[in-house]
Amino acid sequence: MPLSRKQPESHGLETFTVAIHEAEEGGYWGEVIELPGCASQGETLDELMDNISDAIIACLEVHVEDEGWHGRQAISTMTVRVPVPS
Repeated sequence: MPLSRKQPESHGLETFTVAIHEAEEGGYWGEVIELPGCASQGETLDELMDNISDAIIACLEVHVEDEGWHGRQAISTMTVRVPVPS
């Protein structure tokens, strides 16, 4: 019998921004801009997306238990180039 995961109570869908990085050891890791500390990894981009989705749900459950979800969303993203000291 397959294990079933209890799905959290849903209040609608939210969109989150995930910064994706190549991992030095191979694969990828991502961090959720709107949820500091919420990150995951995967060998492929598809695996990363599955894992980061699970991580977002887990992070939201903690936020809701601790203080309630306030729906903080990024209004935009940008790329910034700066000189890196050598």
